[in-house]
Amino acid sequence: MDGQPESKWKGHAEDITNLVFSPNGHWIASTSCDNTIKLWNAHTGAPVSTFSGHTSSVSSLAFSPDSPLLASSSLDKTVRIWQMSSTEGVAHYSSGAINPVSNIVYSSNGRFLLTVTKDRHACQYDAATGAPGLPFFVGYVHCIAYSVVESRFATASGYDVTIWNAETGLVDFVLTGHTEEVKTIAFSRCGRWIATGSEDATIRLWDVRSRTHVRTLSGHTDWISSLAMSANKGCIISGSIDGSIRAWNVNTGVSRVCISEEHEVLASIPYTDETLEDSDEARIAFIMDMKYSPSTRQIASTHGHKKVLLWDEETDEFQHTLEHDFNIICFEYSSCGQWITTSSSDDSVWLWNCVAEEGVQKWKCVSKITCFFSRVQDIAWRPGTLEFATACQDSSLRVWRVQTRSSNVSVQLVWSAGPTALVAIGAAIADTVDLSQDNKRLLLQQGAIDGLPLAGT
Repeated sequence: MDGQPESKWKGHAEDITNLVFSPNGHWIASTSCDNTIKLWNAHTGAPVSTFSGHTSSVSSLAFSPDSPLLASSSLDKTVRIWQMSSTEGVAHYSSGAINPVSNIVYSSNGRFLLTVTKDRHACQYDAATGAPGLPFFVGYVHCIAYSVVESRFATASGYDVTIWNAETGLVDFVLTGHTEEVKTIAFSRCGRWIATGSEDATIRLWDVRSRTHVRTLSGHTDWISSLAMSANKGCIISGSIDGSIRAWNVNTGVSRVCISEEHEVLASIPYTDETLEDSDEARIAFIMDMKYSPSTRQIASTHGHKKVLLWDEETDEFQHTLEHDFNIICFEYSSCGQWITTSSSDDSVWLWNCVAEEGVQKWKCVSKITCFFSRVQDIAWRPGTLEFATACQDSSLRVWRVQTRSSNVSVQLVWSAGPTALVAIGAAIADTVDLSQDNKRLLLQQGAIDGLPLAGT
């Protein structure tokens, strides 16, 4: 340290009387003779919120131990307690130090949201309220999957796949056999079978009941990036870095190539150094991710660029394109198959809906969430609902609800966990009482609407 300030923050109109860090180190609160309290991001210095209400200078501050509450005292002879959650009535739980959430998945009954963080711990949240359960250690995890019918989930760590009891957080058993790192996992609809895909370019099918290896599926020439079990238990769809999507008959081990990099649609995609990122420049169209529609015979795929491509599973015909402004990070179907959420490298999430126009089914972007402070790493839809969860690099976990009224579509925050952040997407503030101009400006910047919610907000 050379005694020089790293940065200078300006915001108060008069002298500052007190400063205090939040216990988790994410925030700094400041008080002033201008009768206000300001909340700052301790890492970036960006103003997060202004609390107005005291009628005289604010003299002292204190955070509650878990950070969501802030107490202030003033020369106006009052003590005020401030709720730091972004929206009144929204549950918020602090997760402590910044710890990015790498994977999220809902239980099959929609009651729980399972998360895995970079520090190798898993935690199950109540999907409705956001109340967290006790975290438990799961080790390094590349991907996770929840059993459709049982209280089990699977994690891939290195060459092995571990099956866990979701109620106790204890290991049931471990599946071994792959010769390279396991990249993707999929449970069958009946919960009996599990498929695993690996960097060894093979897919292995396992019987969960007998805990045995059933069959190895070989045909891809590079590692397996994604797997999905069709409603027909005899079919597995796989995507690979070799640029192909294959459909497998698990009884015979025979596969057919549904889509390959030679397909005219993939061959027509202009790739640049920016879209290729760290991939082999000679590779035209590797399969980055692939999903199977829950309700139709549709396959969706991403290929390391700005588009999600939709295909007919049986005819292999190209149907639709969902195009972002920046490269796609992840995407997911809703359980009804009529909605898709996509995240991209510009730290936004777009909501798409399949609508009928002049008798033709088309996918349209109906809402954009742009209030994230870092990249959205994973998305999961809650079964049987129009709620979805987002996991960010800044360790924040948020659950959103899609609201449809007539032709209007909006997205509202249900609950959040992780670092407190000001999120007001879709909130109508036109009739709000005693809202200061500073707070109004902050709310509008974070997605609030000074009027009734509009479509596409």
